[in-house]
Amino acid sequence: MKKIITLIFITSTIIASSLGQEKLTEIFGVVSDSAGNPIKDLTVFISFTSKGTTTNENGEYRLERIPAGEIELVFRHISFLPLTKTLSTNSEQAIQLNVSMKNNILEIREIVKRANPDNWKFGYEKFKEHVLGDPIGRHCEVKNPSDIYFYYDGERLTGHATKALEIVNNYLGYKLVYFLDYFWYNKDITNPDGSIQQESFAFSGSAFYVDRRDENVLRKMTWERNRMTEFNGTLKHFLLSVYYDQLVQQGFEIKQAWKNLQDLQKSENISPSMAYVRFLLMEKRFYWDKSSNKSIYLHYNPEEDYPIQSKTTDLNQVPPTKSIRMDDKLLVFNYWNEKHRMDEARVAYLAIVPDESGAKPQLEIDDQGNYNIIGGELIWNYLDTQTKLVTALPADYEEKWVLK
Repeated sequence: MKKIITLIFITSTIIASSLGQEKLTEIFGVVSDSAGNPIKDLTVFISFTSKGTTTNENGEYRLERIPAGEIELVFRHISFLPLTKTLSTNSEQAIQLNVSMKNNILEIREIVKRANPDNWKFGYEKFKEHVLGDPIGRHCEVKNPSDIYFYYDGERLTGHATKALEIVNNYLGYKLVYFLDYFWYNKDITNPDGSIQQESFAFSGSAFYVDRRDENVLRKMTWERNRMTEFNGTLKHFLLSVYYDQLVQQGFEIKQAWKNLQDLQKSENISPSMAYVRFLLMEKRFYWDKSSNKSIYLHYNPEEDYPIQSKTTDLNQVPPTKSIRMDDKLLVFNYWNEKHRMDEARVAYLAIVPDESGAKPQLEIDDQGNYNIIGGELIWNYLDTQTKLVTALPADYEEKWVLK
């Protein structure tokens, strides 16, 4: 079977779960346009979590029970340019945040103008396959698919939505309010030299989750069982495995990753010829590099495991925390299904980007999988072909974790 090369990029802001979940706060404010008029029905949320709301007729919003830590608050309305604000909620004091939005009508008109109805059926089939992860519509349903428009930009099929998509997930039991920034799809292309550039895709968006209520006990049990399955390989699963020294038992393999030959040579302080020999032994994975706005390869050696070592920082703290210092780029593999261990894994790119201080960042974790970054920012992006919206849990999903 021909190998399909895929590129997945979900723009997701993982809520920076701070240590000490007992500290909860609320965020409130007013959203207005550039003329100072209030905007109603605008969505305010922490991306890919269950923390979200909409503004009332006076442009007012309020988010409650927000855990302490650093968060990225997203303001979305299809008629206005997206806006993201980074906040630090380090106390129980409420935060007032008023924002002004810029109009986005011209971009919407351009999308509709370029759209071709003849591309819709094919484009939506690829959207269901690669974004929803449910090509036959068995588990995941878009209630307003006609708000997605498709057009070709050269050889690349591009999709945009002119409204927030309402997606009902019958597999995990959620309703998603999903803002699609773009969907790209490239079919197989024959290059002038006769080589084949295989099919690829990418998509970006933000969403918040609403837990569906159902009185059917059996359906609730099925949803919870499916959520427990999809919890494997998530960021919180990884952090808990680190905290309890259960990485191997939980099916994780960690590999150091390099973007290029010079990156490898510099990090390992070896000669160019030795770095080249090392590169010959490596495998690679597609990754969307946000800093350069293009897809690149991440190279890694499948035979070399990266040693993640944690140490207890404060036994007097309740709960006690563990810390990790790292400045390397990592690929985190989770072999969640033993029957397909050789060819199926959940893969994520993990990096901690230092802040302006230049100090080596420190990741602190507590016994609930909550984390705090000292001196940097955590990046966690899924790369595997299994992670689609139909199987994606909210980042603040609470799982009763059991050691194997």
